[in-house]
Amino acid sequence: MARKDKSFAAKLGVNREDERKHCAKCGEMLSFIQVVDSERGNNDAWKFKERYVGVCKCNQKEVYG
Repeated sequence: MARKDKSFAAKLGVNREDERKHCAKCGEMLSFIQVVDSERGNNDAWKFKERYVGVCKCNQKEVYG
């Protein structure tokens, strides 16, 4: 059977589902950014830890500062 291809707009709709979440404190929409922390490993090699953080007006200074 042939695979049905999704349109480009439908693919974007699936990925944008996370951006519709709201902050529990201020009620604004969260925008998710990727934060990369660098740290030294055991043999003096650098390691990078990646995490996604929801940002709104109430925690913007903590994340970017």
